[in-house]
Amino acid sequence: VGLGISTPFGLVTEYDKTWVGRYHAVTSDVMTININPSMAYRINELFSVGVGFNVQYMEAELSSMTDFGLIARSLNGALPASIVSNPQADIYGALKGDSWSYGYNLGLLYMPSQDTRLGLAYRSQVKHSLKGDASFTQQDPAYLSGLGLAATASAMFANQKINADITLPASCSLSLYHRFAPD
Repeated sequence: VGLGISTPFGLVTEYDKTWVGRYHAVTSDVMTININPSMAYRINELFSVGVGFNVQYMEAELSSMTDFGLIARSLNGALPASIVSNPQADIYGALKGDSWSYGYNLGLLYMPSQDTRLGLAYRSQVKHSLKGDASFTQQDPAYLSGLGLAATASAMFANQKINADITLPASCSLSLYHRFAPD
């Protein structure tokens, strides 16, 4: 009988809000924590089996900038061209959500001798349904107010709830151990 706690999936990237690729991404942060109680049973001298239950938590944040200057100028061509791709006119959007989900794992160990072991392990896929919030922030409200655009930006980019489904993949692994010498 045992308990494992791990982080099987995750990534973090974070850029400045004014970098050239800000309209693609500012922050990408995904983290999972897997809590895995498990047990194993030795059937005979050759075979052992194992089974486990996975309780998994996932948290994600994805953010980027939106070129509100480009949107505003496309709606009103009288606005100055300098508003396009201007960080002062950008809208920062952040999507944040989390989820709890479940899965399982199975294992089989074949031990033909004290020096050789062959193992097979399977982890099921885990389907998450993240729930959270989408929030939007004007980077320079005074700049947008000076152009008469702050209210339009607030109306177009209203905070709201989000839902996102993600399926983390199943995995299967095969391992071989052999001790060639006692050392």
